[in-house]
Formats: sequence, C-alpha cells, structure tokens
Amino acid sequence: IVTEVCETTTHVLSGKPLRTLNVLLGIVRGCWILSYD
Repeated sequence: IVTEVCETTTHVLSGKPLRTLNVLLGIVRGCWILSYD
C-alpha cells in the first residue's frame, strides 16, 4: 500500500466520495476505484 498513485498502481482506495488528486490520477491511469463501504 502506498499513499500516492504511481506507474505500478492498479487500485485506488477512497474513503469518501471526493475527487482528490489521487482519485483523478487513478481514473486517468485506468485504475480500479474502491471505497471502504
């Protein structure tokens, strides 16, 4: 688990429905966006 999206990131965990920089980078990179719900 890392705190920032990088070239090896495949999934992004988001605790809230916010469009943070990491969530947006994950979307651009085609990562799976997951929540803690």
